[in-house]
Amino acid sequence: MPDERQTEKDELMTPPPSNPLPPTSPVTPTPAVGAPAQNNTKATIALVLGILSLVCCGFFAGIPALILGRSECKAIDEGRSPESNRTIAKLGWILGLVGTILSVLGALIYVGIIAMAIMQSGAMKPSTF
Repeated sequence: MPDERQTEKDELMTPPPSNPLPPTSPVTPTPAVGAPAQNNTKATIALVLGILSLVCCGFFAGIPALILGRSECKAIDEGRSPESNRTIAKLGWILGLVGTILSVLGALIYVGIIAMAIMQSGAMKPSTF
């Protein structure tokens, strides 16, 4: 009998065997419903150049933004680029146009101020004593 009690105590003292996790199969990612399509780089470059034309580069970035944005809109119309790029291409085109116009106006004002200064200095004659 003591052997039976000892085995009962041993059974109570030992933890139950743990079940290993079942093997898992590799998970393949599925595209989310309504996920945006990848943007075309020409549309993104047009947007970046349009922003740069407003911030610091003027028409040096504005004119390429106009060209790239317009060519990307034509590519979308012809079906060579996805429709999801149209908004980005239009924004790049518009920002490039605004940046180019503002930089040209700034350059004209700058030239006008210099021309007025030259005219004023020519009108003043040195006085003779």
